[in-house]
Amino acid sequence: MSKCLVLFVEGDTEVEFYKQVVANARKLHPAGRFDTNIEYRNVRGVGGFKSIALRKFTKEIKPKYGDDCEFTIVLCSDTDVFDFAPKPPIKWDEVKKDLANSGAAKVIHVQAKRSIEDWFLYDIEGILGFLRLGKNTKVSGKNGYDKLQRLYKQANKVYYKGIQSNGMIERLLIEGSSDMILCRYLCNRLDLNLDVAGSQIIPVEGKGQFPIITKLFRLIGKEVCVLTDLDGFTDDNSIINLFSELPEGTKIANDHGNENLQSMIREIKTKIDEVIRSKKDNMISIYSQHPYWINRDLEAEEDKIIRRALVAQLFTVDEDELLTWPDSQEWTSLKKRITVLLDILEELGCFILRKGAIESYYTFSPNTTFNGKPSAAAHEVSCWEEKSTEQIYEHFSDITRSLQFAALEKNVDESFAVKKELLSELALILGILPEVSTEKEILSCIKQSKGSADSLFDYKIINENKRLGVEVSLKSEIIDVAGFPFKAFVGDNVNSLIDEKIHSDLSKVC
Repeated sequence: MSKCLVLFVEGDTEVEFYKQVVANARKLHPAGRFDTNIEYRNVRGVGGFKSIALRKFTKEIKPKYGDDCEFTIVLCSDTDVFDFAPKPPIKWDEVKKDLANSGAAKVIHVQAKRSIEDWFLYDIEGILGFLRLGKNTKVSGKNGYDKLQRLYKQANKVYYKGIQSNGMIERLLIEGSSDMILCRYLCNRLDLNLDVAGSQIIPVEGKGQFPIITKLFRLIGKEVCVLTDLDGFTDDNSIINLFSELPEGTKIANDHGNENLQSMIREIKTKIDEVIRSKKDNMISIYSQHPYWINRDLEAEEDKIIRRALVAQLFTVDEDELLTWPDSQEWTSLKKRITVLLDILEELGCFILRKGAIESYYTFSPNTTFNGKPSAAAHEVSCWEEKSTEQIYEHFSDITRSLQFAALEKNVDESFAVKKELLSELALILGILPEVSTEKEILSCIKQSKGSADSLFDYKIINENKRLGVEVSLKSEIIDVAGFPFKAFVGDNVNSLIDEKIHSDLSKVC
């Protein structure tokens, strides 16, 4: 009977952590390897344990290993994710029971108290080395998560819970940690290939950093698009001018009957101020419902907050409710003019969260409290896991448009990603080939090396002219990559072979 250890974790960070734990354990094993297959599955937040874990186990993992496999399941969670929730929704005994009834021989619950980051800090020397901080660096903070954030900040980096933190480069700039979590989830769920397209999401600490970072990236030849809260539009023009002053902005403005985009912006901003100044006294019951007003800084300029909240409400309420507003016709006309302008800015790469901040798009987490809390964002994405793709596109359309812009603006060369994936497997296979005799053993070695990831390729052992090798085929029929199948033999230069054989269908000469 074969054995399989399944680790269900909350995020990408945890996947990497437990892989490292297993790798270290393997080094300590007398044989240097285990006779147990290991699968890692990310359930995208603690809420995923109650539904996603069971589905992944029954639909993905069990069929892979068959009924004669003995499964041990480990549920790896933090205890702090739902500190803000009055009744944490996970009943762990029920989760364990459902998994056991579905074929798990043993179910274990491992909790990081309070968070996985507290475990990370047991290897403080390793963390300081990774961040290139001195061994005497002071570690401070109220908990593991807070301590790790502060250490990353000292190294001029940003740490985000549940997300791989090993490097962020160029392309889509977003404003905060909650935005980052949600955007990353949408990319994964909607198969938006930002990384393959050469695009990356970079978090920015506050909208005041957008101008300097955008200018920096443009100086080194990078294209930039931004995703910012609505106040990045209502408060001033520092962000939108980064795009309105682009040469192509004038052409787009001309197409809409305006001399240039800057004059269009001035006219609409003037109209916004005029309408709000004359109507605000009758709009208290409306703007006071928005988080911009509820969470306002009491020392902030009141008119600025009212302007933010009223413009946000224009895009938050539905059309029927808008018709009930005092002077609804004037507000409807203003919304149309603002919409035209924001649509033009999007063509240039400037995306505004029209309902306010990222919390204004929450359905399952509080959107009027806990601003910017990663735990609220994690809860939100876990609850959307059971919703359809169409529902997600519709609800988060303001966000998904920015991600699609970043992902699809340039043609994606799928061969790059395929080559990278193939290189990590083929070098391993040719190295162990003299020691294995079946394709099943090859796949087992790949799983042990890469964790839960399924291979994109099929491998058939061959022996030609006393040369041992494999014939490599591509499983997917939808990936536009040419060169398969091909043969590779022990002793071949894997890098050269893959570069020679594999290329994009887009570049194929007919």
